[in-house]
Amino acid sequence: MPAREYLIELLMATRHVEVVAAVAGAEEARQALGPGGIEVDVAFVDINLVSSGDDEAGLQLVRELAGRDGAPQFVLATALRQHAVEAFALDVVDYLLKPWSEERVLA
Repeated sequence: MPAREYLIELLMATRHVEVVAAVAGAEEARQALGPGGIEVDVAFVDINLVSSGDDEAGLQLVRELAGRDGAPQFVLATALRQHAVEAFALDVVDYLLKPWSEERVLA
């Protein structure tokens, strides 16, 4: 998926993060971030995880995991403005709207 690869490039270019995993679907993300998964400080999640077949699979994932012990902080990275209020109610640390830019990712 080009958007995911572009976001990875932007994140790595900041030199402030280490990308440890990139997944395409909600089930992969659930396994990676859930109990027994990898430990990360922050997870960037697209609301629409394309390979999941659900327009809000990423948002549902954040609903399930946010606030649980050991869960990472979440950044929603998406083209959809309408979920911003709910995202912040879930305590996401940021809401990145497409098209992403290096300046915005640094912020």
